[in-house]
Amino acid sequence: MMVHLGANGNVFGYNYSIDPYQNEGGNWTPCDISIHGHQAYANLFEGNIIQEINIADYWGPAGPDNTFLRNRIESEGIFIEDSSNYQNIIGNEFVKGDINIDTDSRYPHKVEPSTLMLHGNYINGKVTWDLQIPAQTIPNSYYLKSKPLFFGSIEWPPNGADKLNGTNPAKERYLGNTVPTSTPAPTQSVISISGYIAADVQSDNKDINSDFKVTIEGADLTGNTDSNGYFRIENIPLNKSEFTIKISKPGYLARTAHSSGNGYIVLGKAENPIKLWAGDISVNGFQDGAINMADVIEIAKHFNALTGDAAYSRECDLNLDGSINMSDILIVAKKFNRTGSSYLEL
Repeated sequence: MMVHLGANGNVFGYNYSIDPYQNEGGNWTPCDISIHGHQAYANLFEGNIIQEINIADYWGPAGPDNTFLRNRIESEGIFIEDSSNYQNIIGNEFVKGDINIDTDSRYPHKVEPSTLMLHGNYINGKVTWDLQIPAQTIPNSYYLKSKPLFFGSIEWPPNGADKLNGTNPAKERYLGNTVPTSTPAPTQSVISISGYIAADVQSDNKDINSDFKVTIEGADLTGNTDSNGYFRIENIPLNKSEFTIKISKPGYLARTAHSSGNGYIVLGKAENPIKLWAGDISVNGFQDGAINMADVIEIAKHFNALTGDAAYSRECDLNLDGSINMSDILIVAKKFNRTGSSYLEL
């Protein structure tokens, strides 16, 4: 694995390299990972099982921010040469070898050790931390959020100062072993629901469509509409494919909708909202699920009351015109004897 010249910002992850070979003569072994000079920078080497790493190899210094995370180095260690400053060596397991700095006299420019991040590496039987860094934990990965599928049942992360003697799929296949597949854990659907609800009432009051309550039954999650009738409920975890949504508001006949699926679900649009019928008035704090004579009687108790009067009830003022009068009775009459089952199915 070699980077050179403009090879910047690459990831080399979870490879296996053993028995390096060269035929140029001399008593030396080539490295498995080489930052081969000319300022190659910001490359990530993660989770590899290798024998030796060279940072700067004859062709000039390595660039900054090359990062070596959770590699297992089995033979000769890491060599940092020729003013290759600002390298990050984090959470690696050194089976043999060490972090070696300025070992080759051919390179006139020296490494400044204070520029190196050497943190959480297992060397000579113990983990060594940079005491200037408060966190003494090793990240699982710098590019993966979770275990990749190709790992099967192999533990992830596989290697590191806190995962000694680990393996990876590349090594197992080299050894002729089959990487067992893992049974994925059942996942929950993550659903977002939004839409528009409106009162089936003629009104000049801008709040007529606000405060409809949308409830996801069985999930203990709710949302309320704004003055435009818009609601949104996000990140709904459900372990079932179908669920019920209840829409309610004091003074209105509740309505249910059934939905299924994952992702982004829309119920009602601005130009075609879901409508609820007005007229199911609370009696002693309870709505009976029907628009009937009990609602007419409840409105009659507050008849001719105006906003600010002691007898005024906002719930009985169905068109929110500030007065409880015949217009509210007519709204009840419009859907008289209807129940929740009278709605068309959504």
